[in-house]
Amino acid sequence: MAGTPSEDYQTGSIRDTQVLIGPYQGCSIQESTYVPPPPGDSLTSGLAAWEKWLHEPDVDEIVKVALGHYQFEALHPFTDGNGRIGRLLAILQLVRAGLLPGPLINLSPYLEHRSDEYRHRLRNVSTEGAMDEWIQFFCQALSSQAKEAQSRIRSLLAWRDHTVEELRSNRRKGAIVSLIPFLIQYPMITVKQAQSLLGVSNPSANKAINELTKMAVLTETTGNSYGRVFEATKVLDIVFAP
Repeated sequence: MAGTPSEDYQTGSIRDTQVLIGPYQGCSIQESTYVPPPPGDSLTSGLAAWEKWLHEPDVDEIVKVALGHYQFEALHPFTDGNGRIGRLLAILQLVRAGLLPGPLINLSPYLEHRSDEYRHRLRNVSTEGAMDEWIQFFCQALSSQAKEAQSRIRSLLAWRDHTVEELRSNRRKGAIVSLIPFLIQYPMITVKQAQSLLGVSNPSANKAINELTKMAVLTETTGNSYGRVFEATKVLDIVFAP
């Protein structure tokens, strides 16, 4: 949370103040819809138990991710950013379990679009023990975002293949062609980065960047003569398409 309006002396640390979850920031305890554990022993012991449970070997990994996310949000260990950290932890659990090769799924669009249902499902686990309903909802989120990620990956690979073919049909070769696959990973790139990725000289990297800029594969974003940054606009369009 460093550098955001929520930054305070507790940023980066387990909270030592009480937080409330309610209809608006600063609501009273009477207006709150959920009161997480108070700071101190109950919170730290709850976190320790949560962490230990995440490493239990006899729990289905998807179920563990769903219930682990619920428990993290119920503990609400930070003053802010718990939702973002909780969603990130869920994906990292999948990576650790070998179910994802990397953080390829983004849960945020699905859960934020259904924020009322998301909070309702979480609250019902606490108030009614509705774990099955929560797990089903969370699995739907994973399934939907996995399909979304798959679609974007296919679009990125199609862009890569089409761009490489177009370059080759224009008799381009060497560094200019070799740089294209890296633009999926580095859609914002500098000449120095390109030089390092390709293992070529600075003039060769600079020539490749300039050629791709002329062909509108890259766009220079700073307007500067030095410290230039180039973006692969079509890659970013695919990644951030609604």
